[in-house]
Amino acid sequence: MQVDSEPMRDELSINELRRRLAQVLPGLLQNTVPSDPPNGEVEPAFFARLRGIPTVEVCRGGEALGVSPFFIPAEALDGPTAVIHGRETLMLGSNNYLGLTRHPEVMEAAREALERYGTSCTGSRLLNGTIPVHIEFEEEIADFLGYPKAILFSSGFMANQGALSSLCRRGDQVFSDRDNHASIVDGMTGFGVRYVRYAHNDMEDLEKRIKSFEPGPPRLIVSDSVFSMSGEIVKLPQLMQVARRHGALVYLDEAHGLGTLGATGRGAAEHFGLSDKPDLVMGTLSKSLAAVGGFIAGPTVAIDFLRFCARSFVFSAAAAPAVAAAGLAALRILRREPDRVEAARSNARYLANGLRQLGFECSSGTVPIIAVQAADAMEGCAMHFALVQAGVLTNMVLYPAVPKNEAMLRISVMATHTRQHLDHALEVFETVGKKIGMIGSGDARRRERAVK
Repeated sequence: MQVDSEPMRDELSINELRRRLAQVLPGLLQNTVPSDPPNGEVEPAFFARLRGIPTVEVCRGGEALGVSPFFIPAEALDGPTAVIHGRETLMLGSNNYLGLTRHPEVMEAAREALERYGTSCTGSRLLNGTIPVHIEFEEEIADFLGYPKAILFSSGFMANQGALSSLCRRGDQVFSDRDNHASIVDGMTGFGVRYVRYAHNDMEDLEKRIKSFEPGPPRLIVSDSVFSMSGEIVKLPQLMQVARRHGALVYLDEAHGLGTLGATGRGAAEHFGLSDKPDLVMGTLSKSLAAVGGFIAGPTVAIDFLRFCARSFVFSAAAAPAVAAAGLAALRILRREPDRVEAARSNARYLANGLRQLGFECSSGTVPIIAVQAADAMEGCAMHFALVQAGVLTNMVLYPAVPKNEAMLRISVMATHTRQHLDHALEVFETVGKKIGMIGSGDARRRERAVK
């Protein structure tokens, strides 16, 4: 699909863009003056305390000035492209890694389920909400990943939060990577678990922290497979070795690994050729599987327990029929067409290599996530906004998702991006990057910073 190159209406100059950003971004790094209630109203303390939160105030200010990098509405989505601000835009901000959201079989499966079951099951899986599509997905994802059984949740967040909060008990020793997803963190809070965060992807630190606890209580190591912001892959072979030496089980979040790692997209264990797999695996339907939902795969005893005791499963409505059917159809396409996995990775490598050649500081593109480093929030937000104006959408990552004084553009690549798409993206990145100063005159500064 040809990408329009016309500027959107009310395009801001780089100077004007920087002027507006300078009014709001300093609030990320210092105490923020709370915004005023509308019309001078007196708010209850319960609500008034919600003002002055840096990230919220910065976003509110950015929206008022028309420069917020968040909540950008898309008028249409067509896989590799979208319509944003009335113009066709190259989509480099979606987790649709295998490009299946517009696949005819996926869309037809969703339509058929909509006709057969309606828009919702209107109840929990435990009571009235289970339909054959849910069961088929659970059986097929368990078989695909090589586990006895699986359970389908309504979202990935609910899968992590529900599984960890119900499986772990008071006194258990749980070791979690410092960069794990928020759903893992939320799943570990508030019920007496001895919860320890170890340095990111640092197996020496993990082992050191395990040794600091007395043996005896159950131990669980929890990690992302592919870390969602950076695209970094967990050092799974070393993690498994540490776990087995110290009698720990392993819970692996494959949200961004399913469909992107391994020859057939089965995740990190396949990627590393491991026969000793994680004991429990979480995955999501909202990335490679073109739908919404989450699942846990593992031993029968654990899955049966979750079916009755995971509160986010028992007390939530079942996944909508069309959504579950779309995920099932996407899984079947993945199994039938594993070449899509390498197509996504090949595109990521191509784009990452091109960006590095232009002078950008970015990750390697081993998986379809490319992290492009910015000098600070000003540079990152200016680059992000200018890219949108030029018809390319990426994801802006700011504090607290990255440390203070840092910023990052997160790029997601699809199997269905063509080389024409990627070459166009490189052209736009080069043009905009030079205008912003991320490449060109800033190269020397970046190399100096990298050496330090």
